[in-house]
Amino acid sequence: MKTVFNSAKYLPAISCCILFVMWLVSQLGVVWVAYPFAQGSGIVDIQDGTLRYLFLRPPSPAFPVGVHAEVSRQFPSRCYVGRFRYARSDYTLARFRHTLWIPLPFAITLLLPFAVGPFLRYRFLLWHWFAFTAVLATELAVYSRL
Repeated sequence: MKTVFNSAKYLPAISCCILFVMWLVSQLGVVWVAYPFAQGSGIVDIQDGTLRYLFLRPPSPAFPVGVHAEVSRQFPSRCYVGRFRYARSDYTLARFRHTLWIPLPFAITLLLPFAVGPFLRYRFLLWHWFAFTAVLATELAVYSRL
């Protein structure tokens, strides 16, 4: 049991690495996973540096259940930093009831203290917190302009 806890403390670092690889892959194409619900279906996809969650109601045959990947054949949109977005629409008028977009670089930044923490034994100096706050403020300023 102690071995599980010792290895679990590195999960945020592994998650940051996986998110970074997903961000690199998102510049080349689209990777999406569709899964069914009782009232509809959900889609999680990665495209243009953004992790997107879409809830479809009713289920659409255009998005079959499973894991899919497509390589972009057109020029990329050059949106490397991703976009924030949340939208909720009436399902009688729109196909997507809920849409949530989270930029992958922002998610990596939020996980960064937890990823670096085990290597520093969670002893952050004051300048670490100031630098993290400055990076977070800069990212929020960039995303507020997009």
